[in-house]
Amino acid sequence: MRLGACACLLLLAAVALGCITYSYLPVTAPAPPRATQCTVQVFTKPPEQPYETLGVLDNDALSFAAVNGQEFLKAVRETVCRAGGDAVIATVEPTGKFTRGTVIRFREGADGGVSAR
Repeated sequence: MRLGACACLLLLAAVALGCITYSYLPVTAPAPPRATQCTVQVFTKPPEQPYETLGVLDNDALSFAAVNGQEFLKAVRETVCRAGGDAVIATVEPTGKFTRGTVIRFREGADGGVSAR
């Protein structure tokens, strides 16, 4: 019962704070990290430029999911930069929530997407 109460309190805290967090799972050998506030692009479909997949971002169960590209970018940019990524391919549910992302590094330069510097 005590564990259930703690979980409930954590959920309420996340709701009250409006936390949007994503966990990162690498799928390849680590790439060299980039500066914390590096430029990151957000795509909602795979870009045409050649890229390699570095890892996957998943929306944490106790947090809200982003509901637009800018919110998603704000939540994941630091993680993508630390992972050495140039961009993230977002999975957008029919409800409009950004629930997952694939962190990628381009083999060549790229244009498009939502980016922040």
